[in-house]
Amino acid sequence: MSLIEILLILLFLLFPLGQLGRIPLNNPEIGFYVHDLVIIMILMVWLAGKIEQGKPKKMGKLGKSILIFWLAAGISFLLNAKEKNPEEVLTAFLYLARWGGYAGLYFVLVDLKIKKIFNNSLSRWLILAGVVSAFFGLIQYLFYPDIRLLTVLEWDPHYYRVVGTFLEPGFSGLIYVLTLILITLTFWPGRLKKRLNTEGVCLFMIVYAAFILTYSRSAYLAYLAGMTMIAFFKKSLKFFFLFLIFFMVSTAILPRPGGEGVKLERQASIWSRFQSWQQGLIIGSKKPLLGVGFNFYRYAQRDAGFLDKKNWNFSHAGAGADNSFIFIFATCGFVGLFFYSRLIYKIIKTALKNIYRKPFFLVVLASLGALLTHAVFNNSLFYAWIMIWFWLMAGIMENN
Repeated sequence: MSLIEILLILLFLLFPLGQLGRIPLNNPEIGFYVHDLVIIMILMVWLAGKIEQGKPKKMGKLGKSILIFWLAAGISFLLNAKEKNPEEVLTAFLYLARWGGYAGLYFVLVDLKIKKIFNNSLSRWLILAGVVSAFFGLIQYLFYPDIRLLTVLEWDPHYYRVVGTFLEPGFSGLIYVLTLILITLTFWPGRLKKRLNTEGVCLFMIVYAAFILTYSRSAYLAYLAGMTMIAFFKKSLKFFFLFLIFFMVSTAILPRPGGEGVKLERQASIWSRFQSWQQGLIIGSKKPLLGVGFNFYRYAQRDAGFLDKKNWNFSHAGAGADNSFIFIFATCGFVGLFFYSRLIYKIIKTALKNIYRKPFFLVVLASLGALLTHAVFNNSLFYAWIMIWFWLMAGIMENN
């Protein structure tokens, strides 16, 4: 087994730690995690091997699109860096480097053609990471359902909701949704069988329980989008109605122990998102071509008066908008939005071409449908763990 494969196993095992893997730094604006160190080591070992062998690196079908967007984001960063102080420039650069580093996982998998580790496919390792994450979420719900004390650390005051180790029900919910899609299509590769796979059902129910207890409406919509796409491409009305009825019954019998967060009809978060969208569009409209710079969004919000003057650098939501596409527009302008859309289009085009020949391409398409739905309401496309999942999934797709 190669060193890169060992490091990949470590990455899968560290994934469920979520925010618990954060490494404390003097700068509260920088989120640095144990898994970041592992990804850096993976890239260093890979690059060292390529230099030693002197062989050209394989770009893969998405390689050029990835590099073009990163270049556009880099140009936006450089053009706006002169207006910022050195500490702000360094912080923004680290986020740009992180995006490139996470996308580097795709290049590693494609170049080395890694399909299996310990005779298990990489998709099985992703399932393991997702199931363990969901298990931690259920443990949190049972033994620490009230996380309102964490408001002193600028986390939202959630009460009797699964937030998991990611400490955010919306993002935790999306990770569970992506896991549910992967479980469904791994244990149901063909037509719906009368006798369901026991292992698949058990894993599905563990993750589903954690998912439904997030009370996250954006995660619910992502789940509906992903499962609808599976039913459509499987051409199975039976599957569509089964999952829809199961979902409706689940939400109907959800416990309501108290607090605003468990009310699915709550409106405060809706208006908060509208405000976030409006602010993002205002920031983006100032520099519509190339944006305010990737990722100078926190400082743009501060300068526009959208963040609390005292805690602007501590807010976990300060560096992003509640819509990934508005975030791209605000930070990289129409140019960045065009090239990121081109990258997504390339993934969809590749998946559609192979969807009926290779099962994993449907996993990618359904997961992307869920992710893009969720991204309308959250900065999901740039959330650390979602990016890891996204690029690993893209790499697995390329090797199928």
